[in-house]
Amino acid sequence: MGRCRALHNGQLFEEAYLEPGDLLQLGEQMLFLCSWRPAWLDGASNAASFAFGDADPHGMVGESTSIHALRRQVHEAALGNQHVLITGPTGTGKELVARAIHQRSRGNRPLVARNAATLPEGVIDAELFGNAKNYPNAGMLERPGLIGQADESTLFLDEFGELPISLQVHLLRVLDEGEYQRLGESKSRTSSFRLVAATNRPLSAIRRDVLARFKVQIALPELNARREDIPLLARHSLTRTRGANPRQLPMGFIARLAGHDFEANVRELDSLVARFVASQSYDWPEVWASEAPSASVAGGDVPAVILERSQVEACLNEHGWVQEKVWRALNLTSRHALARLIKRYDLTPP
Repeated sequence: MGRCRALHNGQLFEEAYLEPGDLLQLGEQMLFLCSWRPAWLDGASNAASFAFGDADPHGMVGESTSIHALRRQVHEAALGNQHVLITGPTGTGKELVARAIHQRSRGNRPLVARNAATLPEGVIDAELFGNAKNYPNAGMLERPGLIGQADESTLFLDEFGELPISLQVHLLRVLDEGEYQRLGESKSRTSSFRLVAATNRPLSAIRRDVLARFKVQIALPELNARREDIPLLARHSLTRTRGANPRQLPMGFIARLAGHDFEANVRELDSLVARFVASQSYDWPEVWASEAPSASVAGGDVPAVILERSQVEACLNEHGWVQEKVWRALNLTSRHALARLIKRYDLTPP
């Protein structure tokens, strides 16, 4: 049997000691990313229901210890009826986890989903609890509100940390007892709903008494903390990218992904794979050319780092840390660009 060219972290070697995180490439046929994993997986992780490396029945991809632990948490959360808070940086799959909990517990009913940051301050009670017919104006239709719609089902509120502290108090009673009143009605109603909320904000962005109502909290890992899943996620991303051609992702590209420092996690990986698919050659400098976040200032694109810490901090405080308002006020391209600046400057709410 002939010998092949072997690379350890990109360097030729005769002998090497492998540690978690190391890359081992054998010729042009095989690329290994080394990691630790348990010798066995319990049934709660649902590992037996899908082939190794494939998406599980809920769409989660990964074989790392942290992802199997996450599947176990989803399983345990689905067994109960407690309200659930999902935390984690942008792009880690919080909505995917929320839908998995719903499917495994109340999947016979449709999921009710809403971005909490879009709940208008002046009409939050109408949005959450609904209103009686002809209230507040004649001709108004009766509305069940999000709580009523989610009876016997799950209400998923994304970006929950963007909901102003002053408005979170509106949820306390209904989270405790399921009791609420539609606007224009004197009688109380009950809804047997489960709230699953998601946020990438610090827990300090949530009222303590509201936070105490979330008996189950699930923290999602960053992609940088589970690099062994990157090749599997890249393959999965390729298969579902529109217009993807049959070619595979070359090992050089996979190796570059495995060593990349992701800021927007799986969302960023999907973007890089999409750029690869759109490229017309096997030399993809353009795939990596736009890694740096950018902001539109004075009509032109400039690096977001041009915004000083004091500017970002002042704008956050001015708008009460409501990120949807802040990134627009700073003329950033998206809230994800703002999240990168907050992380870069290590900013926290007052």
